[in-house]
Amino acid sequence: MDVVNNRTSATLNALRQSLPNNELDTDYLVESPLISSHDLYYGTQQRSTYLQENLVPVWKSVHDGNWNYVASIVRKLASDLSTDLDVWSGVIVTPHQQPTPSAFGLPVQRDIYLGHDSRNRPVVPVPRLLFKYVYDRRGHRGLVFVVVNEPHRYSDRVLGPGYVVCRRQAVCENLYPDFVKPQMGYTYCCTIEDFMDTARSLALPVHPGTASIGGFSNDIVRRS
Repeated sequence: MDVVNNRTSATLNALRQSLPNNELDTDYLVESPLISSHDLYYGTQQRSTYLQENLVPVWKSVHDGNWNYVASIVRKLASDLSTDLDVWSGVIVTPHQQPTPSAFGLPVQRDIYLGHDSRNRPVVPVPRLLFKYVYDRRGHRGLVFVVVNEPHRYSDRVLGPGYVVCRRQAVCENLYPDFVKPQMGYTYCCTIEDFMDTARSLALPVHPGTASIGGFSNDIVRRS
């Protein structure tokens, strides 16, 4: 990302000091596409997924884990239903936070950004949440996948305020046991109706009266 300047290394070094040593060997921030090249057909479309506008900082274990997994689930769903799905991918830009030692040795929450602009203002926040908002226009049904981009938190912490933006549907967690593993990106599903307020706040289209997630659950196949 061009906006990342030489201050980025200092930011990431401070972050590294706050994480257990055994996590540093396996996890770091990577550029992750909101829309995967596998979601598109033409070569020009696929190449466009590597543009800056489509890239966000995501922890590698989350990128390789449930964020990629959700994308594959949505592709399989479209294939199994033999239909085109409308999919919006995005982030909830509440800055990702990590506990860092204060001057008094007590942990404080620190927002993480990848750089600063010419006025020393932080830019490119590491998002707390990633989402895929899926709508089947033909069947007027859909669901939303939300992935927590904080692999270093315990499960009880990622179910608190600021992490759950809509009522969780147990069907997804029952079908996909890896969804409840924070190191892979804790993931939950919700109905489009329950996500409607968030959709409006993000200027996404809303679909009142959309069928519940149960309409999709029978079409989702457990990972082999």
